[in-house]
Amino acid sequence: MIAMNSKLVAIIFGGGGYRGAAQVGWLKGILPELVSRNIPIGYLGGASVGALNAGKLAEARTSQELLQKLRELETTWLNVEKQGPSSVFPLNKMKMILNFIHDKPFLDGKTLWDLLYNPLLAQIPFDTAQVVQSSIQLDIFMSDRSTGQQVIFSNRDPHIIQNPTIIAHAIVASCSISLFFPSIRIGEELFGDCGYIRLDRAIEAGCDTIIILLPYRENGNLDEPKGFASKLFAKIYTSYSSAVHELDREKIASGRRIAEEIEVIRQLQEEIRPLIWKKSKRNTIDEFFRQSLILLKDNPNLTKLRIIPLYITQQSETLTLYKFAKGDISRIIRDCEKTVEKNLKEILSM
Repeated sequence: MIAMNSKLVAIIFGGGGYRGAAQVGWLKGILPELVSRNIPIGYLGGASVGALNAGKLAEARTSQELLQKLRELETTWLNVEKQGPSSVFPLNKMKMILNFIHDKPFLDGKTLWDLLYNPLLAQIPFDTAQVVQSSIQLDIFMSDRSTGQQVIFSNRDPHIIQNPTIIAHAIVASCSISLFFPSIRIGEELFGDCGYIRLDRAIEAGCDTIIILLPYRENGNLDEPKGFASKLFAKIYTSYSSAVHELDREKIASGRRIAEEIEVIRQLQEEIRPLIWKKSKRNTIDEFFRQSLILLKDNPNLTKLRIIPLYITQQSETLTLYKFAKGDISRIIRDCEKTVEKNLKEILSM
């Protein structure tokens, strides 16, 4: 199993609204395996709902705490299921139309904070102090509303270490989907959901295995929008999701190209080095390959890179970005856990 040789693992969480519950199922299959083999997680990154999931795990300071934080995260998702779709998306048709006409978001954003602090959903409130003290790097991906560019807030940023509550604002901002929720002010700037992931920061952190949890189908085909909001804004909904998925695919493809190039450099070094008898020449060869790796990814100590994306394979038509039917959330958690357990060796050997 290749993952047994991993020095440091990164887990990156994509966006997907209520489908983000799938990430809990995948984690239930993967985390116990990593913990039992003493394979450390060095990096967590999240976009949109993935920022919420990654943020909860980042409270952990030990491997065993990771498993505890996963149980707390699952409890939050099951509480969401118990409270119903309006627990996060309390959509009202007439209010949506009026707000749309007046160029206002459909919702006030309070429910996003509830996911972190309301005991009806999050039994144990989000602890920003633990996040900044964590040994795991946490990156939150979001967009600067004034420029439209992706920005990253990290628990390693000095201003966040000084004021940990900023990380909670960053998570809520990352979850604040345009149209649905208002932008979040942090300092003088407004931020919101950017939707897509990136891998470069995990590579820079020295992770040689990157597991990417993407709660949608790999082929990128979207379900026909159903329900009032989807029909009214089908074009926006579809184009937004398609753009995010395409950006995710681009980042994964780029990561895989880097992984292939690393492998080529490593093999060349193994083949050429034994042919050089003089120690000084060997050192020169080693330095050449080290510099080659720096050009690739700013981390010369990384000699292998594995990119492992996971997608939803079976999806309920009633489980969408902002709505679900009774049993959908617990079902997708269970299904994704079973998928990982069934294919764990294959997944970790990709």
